[in-house]
Amino acid sequence: MNIIVFQNIRFVILGEEVLVKNGISVTIRPVPNQISSECGMCIEVGSDDLDAVKKLLDDCAITFQLVKI
Repeated sequence: MNIIVFQNIRFVILGEEVLVKNGISVTIRPVPNQISSECGMCIEVGSDDLDAVKKLLDDCAITFQLVKI
C-alpha cells in the first residue's frame, strides 16, 4: 500500500484534485495508526502511478511524504 501524507487537509484536497485531473486513481482515507499526521487524512495510490504522482505533486509545489506500508 502506498500512502501519501500531507501537512494539512488543504494539501490533501489539492493533491486529490491534481491527481484525479491527471487520470490518477486515488482513495482518500484516514491515516493509518502507525503513521503520524496532523490532518488525519491521506491519499492511497497504486504502485504503477508513483512516478507520475511524485512529479505532479512536485510540479504543483504540494508538500507531501510517500509512505509504503
